[in-house]
Amino acid sequence: MFCFDNLNKIIENLNERNTDLIIVISSFHKSFVEHRSIDKIETIKSIFNFLKEKTYNKMLLMYPAFTHSFVKSGIFNVKKTRPEQMGALPLLAFKDDDFYRTLSPINSFLVWPKDIKLEKKFISSTFGNHSIFDWMTSKKCRIICLGDISDTQNGWIGAHHSEQICKVPYRYYKKFSGKIIDRNHSVFNHTQYHFARIEKLNIKNDFSFLNKKLREKNMIDEIYSDQLNISTVWLNDVIKISNQIIKKDPYGLTNFK
Repeated sequence: MFCFDNLNKIIENLNERNTDLIIVISSFHKSFVEHRSIDKIETIKSIFNFLKEKTYNKMLLMYPAFTHSFVKSGIFNVKKTRPEQMGALPLLAFKDDDFYRTLSPINSFLVWPKDIKLEKKFISSTFGNHSIFDWMTSKKCRIICLGDISDTQNGWIGAHHSEQICKVPYRYYKKFSGKIIDRNHSVFNHTQYHFARIEKLNIKNDFSFLNKKLREKNMIDEIYSDQLNISTVWLNDVIKISNQIIKKDPYGLTNFK
């Protein structure tokens, strides 16, 4: 049985006075290794319900529900377009009608409780100014990572915001057009400007240096256990350090040296 003590310790330190919203990212591939498959599924469900219960009426709980199918299909249906490669928790939120899904067709979020202020906002840009990430920087936003995401891959969601506002040279604005179908089945045309990688450069993100700097400045809290590793950081700390890295080296968040 999963022990909630470590997770509860982190959540108890967050309240409506010091935290407006929590973003949860996760990867459970190396977690609960001694559990049977069915037990692992039930444990993940219990974590999902625990987070929902603990944040109710205190702060927003958000799961990234990113999908790139809009790029090819030109259709984003908030009720039917499944989150891609975001882990088990966003899929549970996707199936839970208590969550509201923001209308950005490439980088949507599932939000609990529903925040009506987010409807039809922040959808023209994926990560830059006037995106939902821009809105998040005005909030007290804590990111919680459950499980194991490598330092190379973990940009804590916010590093891409820094790449766009700092206009890194290995990305460019790419326009995608299509249709959005909202939760009321209303259909409207939409154009999305995505700050995409320039494929021919073969430059990929590597966030190792970002995580090194965050640790050096004691900005990451980490709890290790046999069952589930947990780490947490403030979004604005991620963006602050990412900006500093990019200003010194525009390729500082990549594998290009």
